[in-house]
Amino acid sequence: MAPTSYIIQSRPPVRAFAIAAAAALLGAFMIVFAGSKDWALVLPLFLGVLGVILLLAGVALAGLAYWTMRATSVTLTLDDDGYRLTGRGSDHRGTWLEVNQVTQSESGLHITIYHGPERRTHVVFSQTDQIDAVVDDLRTRLKASRRRVEG
Repeated sequence: MAPTSYIIQSRPPVRAFAIAAAAALLGAFMIVFAGSKDWALVLPLFLGVLGVILLLAGVALAGLAYWTMRATSVTLTLDDDGYRLTGRGSDHRGTWLEVNQVTQSESGLHITIYHGPERRTHVVFSQTDQIDAVVDDLRTRLKASRRRVEG
């Protein structure tokens, strides 16, 4: 069988994106409002500076939220010999001969790969769209490795 790879992404930081959008919009509104009024110099200058700060903070928060979302994704690669789970700063591997059990939580979002009584690899999903495909692929490859050993 050809190797298959699954990209498992974390849940999008919706709250951070919403706060970033609100701050950027409020900052832009304050900049436009400060520039459109003909009043004393102090108030428009204050509103303009505060608007620029809010706008930049909103853009920075959106960028940071996006970077965090991308940095916390992992790739699960399954092949005939075993699996490899790679992410930012981590690399977990195992062969099918070492694996003695694979379980799935009741919620279905957590898969545990057992290597004897002590070593475990946990794969946690934030979305349910690819879990069934991953579990089916794991079972198929584990069964195929058992048949190769027995046969």
